[in-house]
Amino acid sequence: MCQRENQTDTGFVLYRIPQADVLAGKSWHVAMGLTAIPGFIIPFNLYEFEPTLSEAVMADVSLYVLPPETKVALLDCQTAFNGLTDQERLYAHYISQASWYGGLICLIQTSPESPGIYLLISKLFRCQKIEELQSAAEAQGITKEEYQAFLTYVAGFLSNSGNYKSFGDSKIIPNLPKEKFEKILMSSKAAKEIQGLWQEVSERVYSLVDRQRELGLGKRSDTETKLTLFESTFTRITPPFFFFFYRELRNITRCMSIYVYPTFYRKSQAIIFKGSNLIRRGTTSYYSDNCDLVDAKVAQEFMSSKDISPYNTRLFKTQEGEQDCYEVRLASSSSSGGDLPGVSKLILGSHDFTPKETGKPCIFKVTRGDYSDLMALVLENLTKAVNYAANETEKKMLNEYINSFTTGSIPQHKEGSRHWIQNKGPIVETYIGFIESYRDPFGVRGEFEGFVAVVNKEMSAKFTELVNQAEHLLPLLPWPAAFEKDKFLRPDFTSLDVLTFGGSGIPAGINIPNYEDIRQDEGFKNVSLGNVLIAGYKEDKVNFLDEKDQELFLKLQIPSFEVLLGLHELLGHGSGKFFIKHDDGTYNFDKETVVNPETNEKITQCYNENETWDSKFSTISSSYEECRAECVGIYLCLSTDVLKIFGFTGDSADDVIYISWLTMARAGLLALEFYSPETRAWRQPHMQASFCILRVMLEASQGLVTITKTTGEDGKDDILLKLNRSKITSVGKPAIGNFLRKLQVYKSLGDVESGKKMYDYYSDVHDRDEPHFLSLRSIVLQRKQPRRMFVQHNTVVKGTTVELRSYDATAAGLIQSWIERFPEKDIEHKMMKLWEKEKPYFTF
Repeated sequence: MCQRENQTDTGFVLYRIPQADVLAGKSWHVAMGLTAIPGFIIPFNLYEFEPTLSEAVMADVSLYVLPPETKVALLDCQTAFNGLTDQERLYAHYISQASWYGGLICLIQTSPESPGIYLLISKLFRCQKIEELQSAAEAQGITKEEYQAFLTYVAGFLSNSGNYKSFGDSKIIPNLPKEKFEKILMSSKAAKEIQGLWQEVSERVYSLVDRQRELGLGKRSDTETKLTLFESTFTRITPPFFFFFYRELRNITRCMSIYVYPTFYRKSQAIIFKGSNLIRRGTTSYYSDNCDLVDAKVAQEFMSSKDISPYNTRLFKTQEGEQDCYEVRLASSSSSGGDLPGVSKLILGSHDFTPKETGKPCIFKVTRGDYSDLMALVLENLTKAVNYAANETEKKMLNEYINSFTTGSIPQHKEGSRHWIQNKGPIVETYIGFIESYRDPFGVRGEFEGFVAVVNKEMSAKFTELVNQAEHLLPLLPWPAAFEKDKFLRPDFTSLDVLTFGGSGIPAGINIPNYEDIRQDEGFKNVSLGNVLIAGYKEDKVNFLDEKDQELFLKLQIPSFEVLLGLHELLGHGSGKFFIKHDDGTYNFDKETVVNPETNEKITQCYNENETWDSKFSTISSSYEECRAECVGIYLCLSTDVLKIFGFTGDSADDVIYISWLTMARAGLLALEFYSPETRAWRQPHMQASFCILRVMLEASQGLVTITKTTGEDGKDDILLKLNRSKITSVGKPAIGNFLRKLQVYKSLGDVESGKKMYDYYSDVHDRDEPHFLSLRSIVLQRKQPRRMFVQHNTVVKGTTVELRSYDATAAGLIQSWIERFPEKDIEHKMMKLWEKEKPYFTF
């Protein structure tokens, strides 16, 4: 039964359908009334509707809070730092400062409210010590447990550079009631100063409406919807007449371009609406609120036509008359016009454009100056670092970064990256810029990151030997030689202890730069972040394995991970060829002899010169590539030559192989935490990759992997995963090899259709057959363990040298490190200025 809800100021009557019908997909709110618009077919745009928490399908709050047992680990770099000279310490310090200031950009890239929450935190703890605030809060009735929950939220926000998890993209909300959170804030010395900020962000801090539960971007889908008219007093509907309506189903928050076809209707008959729904798949601030995936595709088409890289851009959409107007905003300290170095065409300014994607003329405006105040601070510190560079190559590298961050030119950053590749074996290793595109829902825009690390010589020796053996190992991969690079470009591969990592999250290993033309023709570098691996990746408790496997897993998880990491970064991301047709009509492969191994026919498609991996595969590019690299890891870890490099022979080598494959299979099961059934979307590229690999292992059958639902010692539902050690080589290797070959072939050819079809198939989480992954997901969520947060050192100049400061491995210690990192009140002014510039493009 449809219940009358209320009557609006304009006379429209709203109706609500019961919750049971919501879940059944029948939940349409209806409003009807007259309008003076004439016409036989009446178009209109519906206002956007954001449901409250009570109106949305209720969220499981436990998925969005950081539990009390969340651990904090110190990213210890003391020993490595002590070994540096004063010059090296000063070099490391100033690039660290540039990385920290640049890392604040991630707040702006993550969500519309993150800059405001950061300002609130900064002002709060700048005015008062953590212990003093606790005493003031407890005097107002706050318990120690509630205050600790408050600190855990603040630490989680800071360590993720925003209120969405850097690993998983789901929202983080406080694990205490809103009124308690507010009471802590209002008991502080900064209460008056932060009251306005809190009022502005408080709703978004706690909101779990569908669109705000995770990061993402809208998607349009053409629909024809039948809507029953319940209490119509009309027996004949003629123009002028139209309906406002909205759907309460998840992620559908706006309907656009709806057409009503007037005809005869009687009470309770159906009206057909045809148009486009905007299906909301989350929040992002890489794009203004009114953008969706179609807009992202249109922008990519424009940028490709102008040879503009999207790495350091964001997209903002407005209207000019009847036309959509897109602003492509480049990150730079300069906000003025002029040329964009390295781009041949006149780019900055306004351009008329008609995309093939929609066929509708639109306007593009290319501007620069995004994050300008923060970019200026990055430049200031990079300029100081030049004075302490170890050699001319480092100076050239830094100067090109300075040029790029001044003008917004990615070609200049690529020049800096070329010098970086040539800087072999530095004691202090660094990289900085807009690097990884994991968190862009379209997969092409880079998040800012900068790191400074010191070489671990002992572990680096093993990776150097792996590089030395690479040319003998590459032929073991399961694709024809023609699909491998013409020449293996020997990279640097070092193990580093991280001193500073400015960004939203800290990986265990990196293969960069991400510019494919440089990687294909000039080379790359690999780094393993050793102290990250030791501090963050060792599990205390291992779910879903039997007692015997748990014991071996705990013993070998770090050694096996080092093997997989080395193979993943060097021979995973570092392998494979792109087939390219150049602008002059020539090809980088022999069209007459090279055959597609999946069809046994000659090559019929490839990349054009201005196309890239990211631009072709966009939304799946990151996860697909991580999956390919992971497959290379477990495929090549079967090589005795590889295992010898890391010191494993005989039974110990067999155990490392077993744990490496078991780790991958278990990761595929744990990955279910990062899948959202409501949107049928994955929130973390690496975990999606692991799930696909588990699916391939299960598809191989013959008892290679089994997953059984059990009852745990606590009497609750549990899962047991078993890997048959004896079948890894006979069953697992050929299955992974066939899958890996297809991944590489489709990537080499730019065959998006085949690649996406296959990857979507293995990414599908369903209950259609065993082991019923959708049902298992609830068990995985019940038994998930929180990821560690990292507290990092700060560096402070003392005369002609640099002092290293350490902090307690606690939430309070992490917060203190951030407060001391940005002591100047001026940084708050700069962040406020940038946030105010954002607000017109987002709904608060």
